[in-house]
Amino acid sequence: MVRPFRTLTVIATVVTVSVMTIVNVAPASPASSSLSNSIAAARQIARVSPIAPDPRRLNVATPWLYSGLKYAVQEKCFRAGDLATLAAPKPCMGGDTNSATTIVIFGDSSVGSWTPALRAAGKTYHWRVASFQYEACAMAFLAAVAPTCRQFHQALPDAIAKLQPAVVIGVGGTAYSKQSVDTVFAAGVEKAVNAIRAKSPSAQYVVWGTTPQLPLPAATCLNARPTSMNTCGVSVGSRLVQSGPYSATEARDRRSADLAQATFVPVEQWFCANGWCPAVVDHTLVYADFMHVSERYSQLLAPSVGEIIRGILNSGSSAT
Repeated sequence: MVRPFRTLTVIATVVTVSVMTIVNVAPASPASSSLSNSIAAARQIARVSPIAPDPRRLNVATPWLYSGLKYAVQEKCFRAGDLATLAAPKPCMGGDTNSATTIVIFGDSSVGSWTPALRAAGKTYHWRVASFQYEACAMAFLAAVAPTCRQFHQALPDAIAKLQPAVVIGVGGTAYSKQSVDTVFAAGVEKAVNAIRAKSPSAQYVVWGTTPQLPLPAATCLNARPTSMNTCGVSVGSRLVQSGPYSATEARDRRSADLAQATFVPVEQWFCANGWCPAVVDHTLVYADFMHVSERYSQLLAPSVGEIIRGILNSGSSAT
């Protein structure tokens, strides 16, 4: 069975998204929309009040409490701090938990960036959402990782197969640094998808793009620059410490999906406009720290994320 690489072209908006399936073609730039307009406007707005969640609270509390990372702790499902379940990872469950259609997302702490959006979409479209979140353990199956991470990866295909998934999403990984790391990561993504596909051959497979990474936590910057908040963000072309520009990260993820014969979902259109990725959009804090999406912003993306998943479910590409 041969599965062509597919890339989704997204017309980004908080209200609705158009989805197209294109074979072996990179995604086109998203068209103008309410979301992209709001992101672009953020570059011109020097002061925003109020902001939710309040950046001042993030300075005195653990940032993960303001992202989907908290779900694993609250619900006592699998996470890095619960290694007793490594042999049989227990997913966090959300969305419509009575649904026969299951969407699985797995990977490192980046899973927490997308579970709020997926769960909200799951309630709307009646999907069960299962998340396997192992902090600091990338979606790529790599040899040079901690033994516990390797054990998690070994157990993951069987754990996912038990859920009879319709869609399996891999997300998360280190920021791009150099070509050698890029190549190893892409090969690891291929290995992960192939291992899971062998146990769940009828599912459709997705590599979800990496979110932009700020040079420092959003709250730190916003609290230090209350009258110049529009400088708190990152350029798509900026080179950060120990990583390359965001455009290189997106290219790495696209190549990973190509190698794994999976659908690639770019996410830049939900975070950046005109080459700039702000820390605040309208009155919403985009990041809980420097890279993890805030729970509130993730929930705002639920309609767009839901339309993406609907397009994947309707495409039926896993039989091609």
